[in-house]
Formats: sequence, structure tokens, C-alpha cells
Amino acid sequence: MKYDRDDKYEKSCKLVDYLLDSKKELPRSMKNITEDDMLEFLLYNIIKKEEHIKLQRERMKEYQSVFDAMSKFITPKGPTIYG
Repeated sequence: MKYDRDDKYEKSCKLVDYLLDSKKELPRSMKNITEDDMLEFLLYNIIKKEEHIKLQRERMKEYQSVFDAMSKFITPKGPTIYG
């Protein structure tokens, strides 16, 4: 699987960092972006994060189903009492 770099997402992350931290500056390539571009980057960032969260939830369900299937074959042990 080839990794394709997502420049738009990287720029959107830089914009979010800039908006959250007043000490950070935007890169020179982003100094003269318009408000429409900023909005577009912010929306793109939100969409990407939502996709990532959805993927994580799907993975969690998959892992849970595997552990549920494994638990059928493992007999539960009672508490160990040392005496």
C-alpha cells in the first residue's frame, strides 16, 4: 500500500494550530489565504477527523467481536485465594 501525502490535511492542521495557539505563526505559503480558504481547510480537517473516528469505532467493534468469540472457548477462573 502506497502512502499518499495529504497536503490539504497538513495545511488544515497548521491552520488549527495557528488558531488555537496565538504564539504560533502561519507558514509563509499560507500567509495570504482568504477566509473562504480558511473555512475550507477547517471543514476538511473536521471531515478527516470524523472519518478517522468512524474507522476507529469499526476497528473497536471488530476487535470486540474477536474477543467475544475467544471468550467462548476460555473457561472463566474464579478468584485466586492465597492462604
